[in-house]
Amino acid sequence: MLKESFVHQKDYYLVPLEGQNSASYLRYRVERELDKRGRAIKVPRYILTWTEKTKPIIHRGVYVVSRKREEIEVRYPSVVFFLEYLGAKIEKEIEKERRVFDIQLNPSDSMKVYIDELIRPEKPRWEKDDYFVEIKASAWNEEEAYSKCELILEMLKTLGLEKERRVESLYSEMA
Repeated sequence: MLKESFVHQKDYYLVPLEGQNSASYLRYRVERELDKRGRAIKVPRYILTWTEKTKPIIHRGVYVVSRKREEIEVRYPSVVFFLEYLGAKIEKEIEKERRVFDIQLNPSDSMKVYIDELIRPEKPRWEKDDYFVEIKASAWNEEEAYSKCELILEMLKTLGLEKERRVESLYSEMA
């Protein structure tokens, strides 16, 4: 493991006033890096991300999402500006506490493991103590993606999570 960090993220999923294109979405994120006690240690980051999804692949129970993504850091953190300027509305709002682990696989490759506690939307009473574990890895082609799936399956087994319920959707689809 290279690094462990903590962040608080608030995501706004924006759609044009005239409707939504289900193949793409715009996300505005406010992200605060925290210390282990939950206190902010850096100035918040404001990030605008446009994502275009493609059809997911499921390989041995691992949900693989291929996507195109453009991300820019925003200097002026007003979501109201985006709503007015882009003629958009907030379709979904997701807030989470995220623990991030950067894991080095080899000198030129790494993975990220996220353990998320969802704050908003509020979870039902019986799911209050549940966490989401998300493992992200980049791959240049399908062969490499399948290889990373095998590593993820091995990691889940090592963590004792191979039998846990799997969610085959993105946060933008869950809220």
